[in-house]
Amino acid sequence: MSSHIFRIGLTALLGSILASPVFAAEVSYERKAKACELTNQAASLMGQANSQKSAELLWQAAALDPNDAIIQYDLGLSFSNLKRYQEAWKCYQKAVALDPTMTDAWVQLAQAYADCGDSKRALAMVDDIKRRFPRDASALANAERLRIQLTLQAASTTKAGVNSQSLEIFRSEASAAPSDSRKKSAYAWALTKAKEKKNGLIQFKSLVAEAPTNAEYLKGLMWCQTEAGDLEGL
Repeated sequence: MSSHIFRIGLTALLGSILASPVFAAEVSYERKAKACELTNQAASLMGQANSQKSAELLWQAAALDPNDAIIQYDLGLSFSNLKRYQEAWKCYQKAVALDPTMTDAWVQLAQAYADCGDSKRALAMVDDIKRRFPRDASALANAERLRIQLTLQAASTTKAGVNSQSLEIFRSEASAAPSDSRKKSAYAWALTKAKEKKNGLIQFKSLVAEAPTNAEYLKGLMWCQTEAGDLEGL
């Protein structure tokens, strides 16, 4: 997602200071100025892929100015880059509490829930984003992308059957990238889980034709042939 790009800049920070809401009224100008300096240092380090040092600087900036939503958001991004997802979602929560219009923070909050393994909460957040920002094309696209990601993950990690909605997502993903064998394979296996043996057989035959020695494809092909009664193909 594009939201892994820092939204910080000196102009943006000073703008948020000058147009500060009630939250920031208790923070002195000196603290804000120092937080601004630390945040710009963090942004330059992030550009050098130094997430650890960047997070340390942003942590200091957040301590100086805890009511700045953008600092909280960028601190969350640093934690996400470090795979410290629980700390990340706490920062995103603070960001959206300070600025409920920050769509990127809502999307990243949902992503952080997913990264923590809480798919149910992440999906609920995706629905919430769609309700909150029905006219924001970028937010809606990112939310839908995450919904598809979570649906595919759930279908690929469960032994339960695949419902029609999930199957359609697999089909769309495979159709949109006909040269992507990984997506084609995912669709083929989804068909087997959905008990669509004949369609699964067609998909696996195509995959085996492309990669005749691939053990995964051969296994899927043999399973479908057996289940579909295509004994001549064995």
